[in-house]
Amino acid sequence: MKKIGLLITGGMIIVLLHTFFAYALDAPISADQIAINSIIEIETCYHENYQKEDTSDIGLAKAEIGISSVFSDSINGYVLLAWDEEEDVFSIDDAVINLACPQFSGISMSAGKLVVPFGRFETYMISDPMTLELAETRNTALQLSAEKNGMYGSAYVFNGKVDEARENDIIKCFGLNTGWTLEMDDLNLDMCLGFINNLPESGNISDTIKENEWEIKGYMGGLSFYGKVQFKGLILIGEYITGLEDFKYLDGNGLEESGEPSAAHVELGYTFDIRAKGMVVSLAYEKTDNCLYLELPEQRILSVIGFNIAEGLSLFGEYKLDYDYGKKEGGTGETANTLTCLLALEY
Repeated sequence: MKKIGLLITGGMIIVLLHTFFAYALDAPISADQIAINSIIEIETCYHENYQKEDTSDIGLAKAEIGISSVFSDSINGYVLLAWDEEEDVFSIDDAVINLACPQFSGISMSAGKLVVPFGRFETYMISDPMTLELAETRNTALQLSAEKNGMYGSAYVFNGKVDEARENDIIKCFGLNTGWTLEMDDLNLDMCLGFINNLPESGNISDTIKENEWEIKGYMGGLSFYGKVQFKGLILIGEYITGLEDFKYLDGNGLEESGEPSAAHVELGYTFDIRAKGMVVSLAYEKTDNCLYLELPEQRILSVIGFNIAEGLSLFGEYKLDYDYGKKEGGTGETANTLTCLLALEY
């Protein structure tokens, strides 16, 4: 049955690619539309950990170079180079070819190394939301997307990094998402629902599995819920991501089992102008369950204020309060504090 399924999947991909290439190549091709953009972020932080030990540092938080090429109305590509702090080199984060069908408005296909559309992870904070730390999944994938009249959706497949014990190395991961947007004069709404068949493919979980030399026992699907309401400068963001069953894995002690991992993020922000300078203030609350092995806190409270100094140059300040899991769950039951200042240049 698996071989039959693979043959059907392979056939569908070949037909899909043939259709897209046939329509996309109808348009004249020109490689003279190339854009380069960069982001540099310098971060200063003070941190008090759960053991009440203090540390502080100044460092390069982010350095990215993006190169996009538009060959026609139907063909474009994008490469993102990001600085790797551990290796002290630039590496390829994203490398994507996008194809659109002019004859079928709103339908497109993406192929390459990309972040699959499971979770939205939107925030004004300096810190990544814990939904991202749980579920962001970057892999080499094939993705089909469609949008029309405010409705949108996508489907994607990829091989994956995490295999079950004694499983063949084949394309076996997939996901779906669908959403709806509404834009009015002062009111914007966006809601999205996503599914992935193996949540441990996320970067954080797969790295933990690799570091501890675990082998997963059965796939653990995941669901994501996202909603955003914006009225003038007031923005409310909510996201919830959860596994659909217990996380089971094999280690040196045999079969281990953890509960369904989940993360929630709720944020209220306000954007406004002072003397023609854009500003933002925002508050957020986050909560996780069964994520201690990912070194995530049980609860987190954040606040941020930021403003534009000049075009492309901005300054942010963030306060973060973490609540660790209780001692009965393997944590410390303590709190940790972090104060961060970020100077960002985008050009």
